[in-house]
Amino acid sequence: MELETAAYIVHFFSRLLTDNERRVLHYDDLNKGRGKFPGTLRSSPLPPISSEEGPHVLELFKDGYDAFILNTAQRIIANDPGKVFLNTCPGCGKLARTPQAKQCRYCGLSWHDRVAGEIQFQGAFRLGERNRLVIVVTPRVGRFTAGMRLDLTMLGVGRKPVVLSIEFVYSQEPDKRNDLGFIVEGLDEEEEEYLRRRGKFATALLVEK
Repeated sequence: MELETAAYIVHFFSRLLTDNERRVLHYDDLNKGRGKFPGTLRSSPLPPISSEEGPHVLELFKDGYDAFILNTAQRIIANDPGKVFLNTCPGCGKLARTPQAKQCRYCGLSWHDRVAGEIQFQGAFRLGERNRLVIVVTPRVGRFTAGMRLDLTMLGVGRKPVVLSIEFVYSQEPDKRNDLGFIVEGLDEEEEEYLRRRGKFATALLVEK
């Protein structure tokens, strides 16, 4: 695995890191000057490292920063191969800058025409009787129909589930009365639980044709 790919996996799918791997990335002196991991990786405070945990954390870093990134990415791929989305250019096959990118930084090819619109994630709940997950969204730009794909990679979920159907979500809050429920399937239990526990996400998510 190339270091660029490993850094992409560790950064954009950081929710798959272990607590000790997160602790390595929380060390300011280890991150200083690297420029690979913005402060978002430190957004969830962790308890101080205990004397028992210290050796285990430092063991992860014993061969240096780049080796740590490579080893961590390889562990994620080995344990959760279906939870990482590598956004590669449909033309040259090289890795895009982010999971949401729609233009190749190498050959310049654009695939923006695949985007149907943007939504804002509000939450999720299980629709038990139909065995489906309902992802509550606020439409921002575009028109949406069943059969489109909801890009969840901005949330750290490496999947783009197909929208089976779309329903209005009733709310007594005035600013929520335009919310829609995107009914999807194909996520595993851990991913569904993660989405149900998440709160409102301010950054727009993409919906693909």
